[in-house]
Amino acid sequence: MQISFASYSKFLPDFAAALRDHSAKLDSGETIRIELESGGYAAATTVTIHPHDRESFETEWESSDSTRFPARIKALATALMKARCYGRFSVSHNDGLVELRRE
Repeated sequence: MQISFASYSKFLPDFAAALRDHSAKLDSGETIRIELESGGYAAATTVTIHPHDRESFETEWESSDSTRFPARIKALATALMKARCYGRFSVSHNDGLVELRRE
């Protein structure tokens, strides 16, 4: 499924900082953990960020309603694109804890 990148998210600055501070860990295949305020949809999926697509990302998440895609994961995918972190990533969110690992 293709999901549009976020045009705005209050989580973008937190994700941008985490990617900046932990890019070496991400590149070496380690899991990055980012703590946000509690709440939001719990989910685990993959996201693929393509270097020539600035409009949307690919995900294995399935639903008949793409507006139900978890906002925090959408914001993280947007931060990855803006940081030029391309490729496939495992992402999960549960009650404010977001985990990210490059596949």
